[in-house]
Amino acid sequence: MPEQKRKTSKAKISGSGAIAQDGSVAAGAGGIAIGGDVQGAIIVGGPLPGIAPSPSAPPDPDRAGPDLRERLQQQQRLLAAYRRQAVLAGGREAAALAVLIEQAESEIRRLQAEIDDRQG
Repeated sequence: MPEQKRKTSKAKISGSGAIAQDGSVAAGAGGIAIGGDVQGAIIVGGPLPGIAPSPSAPPDPDRAGPDLRERLQQQQRLLAAYRRQAVLAGGREAAALAVLIEQAESEIRRLQAEIDDRQG
């Protein structure tokens, strides 16, 4: 039997993208790559569209009030999104969402207490 030649191709990439060839899976920066058959929902932590992540650096003391209120509103929107997802979830997905909901509720309580403390 004659030996088959394997097709080759050269790919170039620049920036934070990704290239997948020959049945592989790839994801660029901030992306998620999933190969194979997927059934059910996939829960990925991190910010949802339109919701910026909380800054990792402490807020500027001169702007602490507005920054904290903005972060509180972001967490409230995130919590609402998790709760909407939880309505349709089942099994492990529901359990994972329950953890995310608990974390968001805890962060909301912490931010509200910090806001209350700063307002005196």
